[in-house]
Amino acid sequence: MHNENAKVSDLGWDLHPDHLQYVLERLHRKYKLPLIVTENGLADATDRYRKWWLMKTLMALRQAMDHDVDVQGYFHWSLTDNFEWAHGKWPRFGLAEIDYVTGKRTLRPSGVWYGQVINKVRSAK
Repeated sequence: MHNENAKVSDLGWDLHPDHLQYVLERLHRKYKLPLIVTENGLADATDRYRKWWLMKTLMALRQAMDHDVDVQGYFHWSLTDNFEWAHGKWPRFGLAEIDYVTGKRTLRPSGVWYGQVINKVRSAK
């Protein structure tokens, strides 16, 4: 099935972060240039899938790199919840939640986990 909707974002988008590997490999074959992923994430206000999404995304990046794709960077979308032109202050994409009444920012559990992963990679170098 093309879109079994086993997991969907708050926007109803089907979630397949592992497919990033195939996109990167296809772009590499076509253009033979270094790649940077500049906007990759999901709308997930309850943080139900974001850690899983990040884990699968990082695995896809690693697998693409293992297949000689020159991936030079990855930027998760987004650091904080933000204003989306089509939807306003919803949906929630951030690793950190913003309380739009007080302005308080709170790191979501997936953001804490992602920070730990980054620190482990940084300290291994």
